[in-house]
Amino acid sequence: MTHEVLPGELTTFRAVGATGFGLGAAGGAVLWIARPEVIGSAWVAVMTTTLCLALAVAMASVPWGRIGGGWLLVPPLVGVVVIATAIQNMDGGRAVYDGFYLYVALAASYFLPAQHLRFVIGAIAVAAAVPLLGDRSAESIVRWAYVAAGTATMAFVLRAARKQVREYASQVRKLALVDQLTGALNRRGFEARANAELSRARRHGEEVTLIYLDLDGFKQVNDNLGHAAGDVVLRRAAISMGATLRGEDVLARVGGDEFVALLGLATTDDARSIGERLTTAVRRVAVQDEGSLHVSATTAAATFPHDGQTLDELMRTADDRLLARKRSRPQPIR
Repeated sequence: MTHEVLPGELTTFRAVGATGFGLGAAGGAVLWIARPEVIGSAWVAVMTTTLCLALAVAMASVPWGRIGGGWLLVPPLVGVVVIATAIQNMDGGRAVYDGFYLYVALAASYFLPAQHLRFVIGAIAVAAAVPLLGDRSAESIVRWAYVAAGTATMAFVLRAARKQVREYASQVRKLALVDQLTGALNRRGFEARANAELSRARRHGEEVTLIYLDLDGFKQVNDNLGHAAGDVVLRRAAISMGATLRGEDVLARVGGDEFVALLGLATTDDARSIGERLTTAVRRVAVQDEGSLHVSATTAAATFPHDGQTLDELMRTADDRLLARKRSRPQPIR
């Protein structure tokens, strides 16, 4: 499963980055004012504090959703450099700033793809090792190992947990859009897909046709054989109809025995032919069981933009045509 950062998560990414850099700037300013004796170079302190402040503003204002994913690497890497610089510029800086590496690692593990996360973790391990150039005591080495291994472990554990949650959420979203009995889209899923198709057709000046289909005689199956038998007919009918559609077409169950097929780039002749195939598919299923021999289907179509500009208008037009077609012939036994 590929890494995905949703628009809402980018808002969180901005908030996390702005908060982190804002706190870094505030902490640097407070430390500089309250304990100037622990600061090694005032110029370096001004530079890191100013950089944190500038990045806090950038995190809050940059439209991260419109720039390339590689740019998401910039804030954590700059954060690592700032932390390493602050540690070197302060007596006892490791005790104060080492924890900020974990903040950077956790944020990166959530928002960045795996290859970028590994790069950030590597940068943290290198940056945390800089103090070893001047202090190679056992305590210093253990502290470095703790920071490098600890941040990496926490980051990859969070990433694994996030992946599981994302996969579960993806399954839940799919289930929310699919009719559990037939495997076709449900009304909610159909409306989302149809509105997207209509938007595309509107932009490109194309036609979109929907075919409304109602199973005739289905009520009699439920009444005579029970709802379990009716469910079998619905499931088989949906599978059979789905097999007759083109790859770009969509089938949805929008009511008890009502289905809708959405046809992209279909001419009037195409829609008529597909409607006939759908009816044949239902009849093919009906003859499999003696109790459903009388089941058939009625269809009616509506095409964007000629029959309506919105999905509701198209559905209403197709439904009216379906009812008119039913009334024009003897009513089937239901």
